[in-house]
Amino acid sequence: MIGLSLDPNIKTPRAYAAKNQLGWIIGFLGDWSKADLPSKYGVEGFPSIFLIGPDGKIIAKDLRGESIKTTVERTLAKAESAKAH
Repeated sequence: MIGLSLDPNIKTPRAYAAKNQLGWIIGFLGDWSKADLPSKYGVEGFPSIFLIGPDGKIIAKDLRGESIKTTVERTLAKAESAKAH
């Protein structure tokens, strides 16, 4: 899991990660108005949650609430099943 920040300065996401004891990598993309990556992925607001497979392809997007957990569980179960065969 990674988080990507679109803040005007790097201090904001660093402080947020420290305060909330986030256990994953936070990447800093810079100011929203100057970053081109969000538009490449159709990001129009926050949070934007994507499940990306090991091959780099998007498995699911626009996940919210309980669907995050169920989508990850379903995807992992499918991968385990494929490995067993």
